[in-house]
Amino acid sequence: WAQAFSCFATWIPACAFAEALCLASKPEGVVRLNLPRIVLDLFFQRYFAPFKNEYPDIKLELFTTDRKVNIIDSGFDAGIRYTQDVPKDMIAIPFGEPLSLIPVASADFIKKSGAPSSPKDLVNFRCINRCFPDGDLYRWEFISATGVITEVAVKGDLVMDSDAAMIQAAESGLGIAFVYENLVQDKIKEGGLVRLLSDYHYPADHFNIYYPSRKHIPVPLRTFITWVMSMNKNILQQ
Repeated sequence: WAQAFSCFATWIPACAFAEALCLASKPEGVVRLNLPRIVLDLFFQRYFAPFKNEYPDIKLELFTTDRKVNIIDSGFDAGIRYTQDVPKDMIAIPFGEPLSLIPVASADFIKKSGAPSSPKDLVNFRCINRCFPDGDLYRWEFISATGVITEVAVKGDLVMDSDAAMIQAAESGLGIAFVYENLVQDKIKEGGLVRLLSDYHYPADHFNIYYPSRKHIPVPLRTFITWVMSMNKNILQQ
């Protein structure tokens, strides 16, 4: 994460940027954001809802798609994407903490089918495939305790592009799902799902909010960016 903070400092001089913001006492206007739907599942209650409560006069328009979109041509003020998907000519700041995916299954599934002992062993189990917007299937990624990265093309008779649906399918005993850890922590604690391959980890990354480099940033967008920087303050200092 220290490396991410270094990149952040390179992308935008945060302190100077924040000091330059001179916001109205009650800013108003519209902020149009393009973002993957998973961002709403992960961050709506933590970021978007509190922002709306604090700035009720700013209209927040959230358009979700997992396809890559040119935010300028499509009329958006900003976008939210993973680091590697942010266009190089954009200003970007981290949006939330690094996120990890983990494999989970129901206790009943494990009782009937057993549990994998290594990532490569997943090919012998019924898994719930994750697909990209272009139809390609995601290869599950793992990092061992020694730093070895493994990619696995899992098999299964169910393909989805929604984490919420994958979680429901796993709870129903339809296979092993590879989903965002934040979304299943409570279900694991309650016993509804079981984490598998706990000795392996996912190469975590964080989302970024990005926007065009321009001298005059609209007040509603500046307000939202400042809000994100404030929410990220403790994370960025880690």
